[in-house]
Amino acid sequence: MMVRHFKLLALVLMCCMSVACSGNEQDEDPIPVIDDTGPDAEPDTTPDDDCDGLAEGASRCDGAMLATCNGGVLQTESCDEGLSCDGGVCLCDNANDGVCPESCSQDPDCNTTCVPECSGLDCGPDGCGGSCGTCDTTDYCNSGVCETFDPLCNDTCGPAGDAGGYANDGECDDVGEGGGGICELGSDCSDCGARELPPIHCELNYNEDCPIGQRCDCDETSGECVCEVGTRGTAGPGETCTDTHDCASGLCFDEQCSARCDTGADCPSEMPSCNFLGYCAPEVCEPSCDGLTCGDDGCGGSCGTCSGDDICSEGACVAGEDEAVYCSASGYCTSDEACLISLGSSVSTCKPKSSATAQAVFEAAEDGQSYVYVGCDDDTDCGEGELCKWGVYAAYCVDNDSPRKVCNVNEPQPQCGSGNRCCPQTRPLSRESIYEALNLGICYPTTMACP
Repeated sequence: MMVRHFKLLALVLMCCMSVACSGNEQDEDPIPVIDDTGPDAEPDTTPDDDCDGLAEGASRCDGAMLATCNGGVLQTESCDEGLSCDGGVCLCDNANDGVCPESCSQDPDCNTTCVPECSGLDCGPDGCGGSCGTCDTTDYCNSGVCETFDPLCNDTCGPAGDAGGYANDGECDDVGEGGGGICELGSDCSDCGARELPPIHCELNYNEDCPIGQRCDCDETSGECVCEVGTRGTAGPGETCTDTHDCASGLCFDEQCSARCDTGADCPSEMPSCNFLGYCAPEVCEPSCDGLTCGDDGCGGSCGTCSGDDICSEGACVAGEDEAVYCSASGYCTSDEACLISLGSSVSTCKPKSSATAQAVFEAAEDGQSYVYVGCDDDTDCGEGELCKWGVYAAYCVDNDSPRKVCNVNEPQPQCGSGNRCCPQTRPLSRESIYEALNLGICYPTTMACP
């Protein structure tokens, strides 16, 4: 009986302990269950882990791709051409072919995939900093095509050149073989020896032809500018240089920086002469009029003019003719001669129209190769039924079939014919204003305004 009461008491104690424990848990506030499916529920702004651990708005490089976490979604894109992914941003990829997207224009080493283009080209730049080839030493590169350099002399023959230069065929009129004197206008200069080939393209916009951070390495054989990564020089004309890249112009001659020029007025006092290549040079031309009473002094000036009807022939005044052609510093040419003028040096001379020299200058003038050929300056210099007609750089007699012809603005009408008048030619033919020097104009109908 005692055992039964003991068991009952133990059971009651166990139940009380169980109730006490349950009561302790119920003292804490229960966690409410929120119904987020209703119309007023707040949106869930906690994204799923679709960004692979990348924070919202952050970027990283996944190989060559730029990956960005945007709205909980990992978005990838490739960098623009010329850029590569580095540290979560697209940067210039710093290769050295010098072709850059606009966003990289200030990076001196920027790069894109550049495809050289040499289709139809024999020489010159390939568009990617390389070359499409070079020309033979007797040729030069003209817009990607190798052409033979015109052998006509237009000023001093120049010093003997090195490999890559050229020697013309002909005579130099004052010094012997290998000299550096003045060759006869319209002739060529073999007696003066080889001369460096004038760079046809490198001489113009030398460094400006290249992207920022690059400079022009002039190929002296082709005359083309090859752009290479490098620092441009800063030295100005007349300052010392040992290399072309010391000079801002890229032109270094005789250890002095030079510059492009049209006349000596464009050059500094340290090198006041504009040479036949169009570069400032320290040498000053010394006029020579020994034994001459008229004509050219060798430097574009005059040794004198003839009076009355006399004309200048080979430096001497002789009896002239009505058909004489005015020839700038040379005075007048006879009726069977043409006035040949070099635009490079402003030197003029008279030569028989039938001579090989005159014919060569005429062809060069017609092709715009720095010469003027004056075979007539008005109709009186031509035969019956002919007119004096001007081309771009040449005046010559043609059949009377042209509505426009040359006229002398100082001569009375009706040299242009009925219904026409002589209008001054306002566009100079050269830096020495050849039209103005010859008093030349163009015949225009009186119903038209002068140009």
